[in-house]
Amino acid sequence: MKPTLIILFFLVQIQLSFSQTSKLVNDINSFNFKIYNEIDKKENNIVYSGFSISNALSVVYAGSRGKTATEFETVFNNEIKQDIHKFYKELNQNLLLNREVDILTANALWLQNSYKYEKSYQQIIENNYSAKINKANFANQKGRDKALENINLWVKEKTKDKIINFIKPNMLSEATTLIIINAIYFNSLWDTPFLKEKTKSNQFYTINGDTIETSFLNNELNTNYFEDEKSKVIEIQYKNQKASIILILPKDNYSDFLDKFDINYYKFSLNNLKKDKVTVTIPKFKLEAQYDLTDILKKLGLELAFKSNADFSGITGNKDLHISNIIHKSVIELSEEGTEASSSTAILTTRSTSVPSIPKSFVADHPFIFLIKDNTSNLILFMGVMIKP
Repeated sequence: MKPTLIILFFLVQIQLSFSQTSKLVNDINSFNFKIYNEIDKKENNIVYSGFSISNALSVVYAGSRGKTATEFETVFNNEIKQDIHKFYKELNQNLLLNREVDILTANALWLQNSYKYEKSYQQIIENNYSAKINKANFANQKGRDKALENINLWVKEKTKDKIINFIKPNMLSEATTLIIINAIYFNSLWDTPFLKEKTKSNQFYTINGDTIETSFLNNELNTNYFEDEKSKVIEIQYKNQKASIILILPKDNYSDFLDKFDINYYKFSLNNLKKDKVTVTIPKFKLEAQYDLTDILKKLGLELAFKSNADFSGITGNKDLHISNIIHKSVIELSEEGTEASSSTAILTTRSTSVPSIPKSFVADHPFIFLIKDNTSNLILFMGVMIKP
């Protein structure tokens, strides 16, 4: 049996100097929407980070060769090839420089201890991703139990106790050779807090017409707002406007809007945001979602990487690895104080400061789309859909 490689991602509750880095941001944003198009939006809440997924997969790409590497480049629209790693390094470093929000990014690998790794691969991932290669013994049960304990402890620490027991025993086998994990943690206060005494219970209307009683946050903000015949769009800033959350609320035909929402409408909405006075009502929520991304990435064109003839010889020097599965978990919690979640990014824009006498109204009492983004780089790090509280 050929050894397998497992890639795991998780999330819990980034000014760029090079044009190539800006292209990378655009490619990652596009990748977010590629994933969005493949996820069912009828019944379950959605939360994920295209940045987390692409970040970890770039660690794998660093060890891919031949046609396997070409597939990665096609799926991620990667025209800068191996130079991509230094641009990821810049993205990650800029995340850490944003002191106004609590952001943590981390990568780590666990390799079967009977395998040697290429020094050139080690240098790439250590220099660009600050990723450490740990050794483990997946060949026997005792070794797998120890690896399970060590990996889950690492996850727990990096996510500040938000994700516990992420890896399950059945995810590991004697064929497991390499596990690659990426973690992103985001926590920030609102620029204008929602007062707890204004939190009220009310009805949330689902796609199928059911109602759910839940707690709603209420505030009046002078913030960026846009409205057309399809939706209402609002940008709510985090502390010192270094990051923000974008909420897109369809006016009708919720299911149809969610299915047709794409990056073009997202960009159109952002470009048309203007300062306005808005009364805001949004549900207080905590969402958690986990995905096996294997089938989604295969649909997007990453096929050879999952086959026995995959070429990841850049990692171990041998063509004896392939990806068995890719798991992605995310958690987001939105409350009166702010948001704790994975991946945060937002765009800093200068808008008209005129304020109308009558406030606009943004009442998110039915399914809506949300994105957390960094205002400096315009990188989407976190994306989801609230289907039901």
